[in-house]
Amino acid sequence: MPFQCPTCANPTLEITESVELGPGDDDDERSLQLITCPCGLTGAAFYRESRRGSGESWHHEGFLLEAATIAQIREHMARRELPADLLPRPSFAMTLAD
Repeated sequence: MPFQCPTCANPTLEITESVELGPGDDDDERSLQLITCPCGLTGAAFYRESRRGSGESWHHEGFLLEAATIAQIREHMARRELPADLLPRPSFAMTLAD
């Protein structure tokens, strides 16, 4: 399922790796993902979904990252940890391509 790339605006942004992190304090599902686009964009995405309270809500945010940071995130993914200290403020919303 491709996403709209915020750099080249093409529907070519792909999730290349993903790990489920399990529920968090406010979320029922959490996933940490690595993303790439043929235009050269590399980064990570964080998906959160909650079914608590009065309905269902979800957030899917992307982060532009350097290769060294992505390597560190891979290490956290292997341990199923959220590397909060490595993720800057979200750079863009992950938008499904039409």
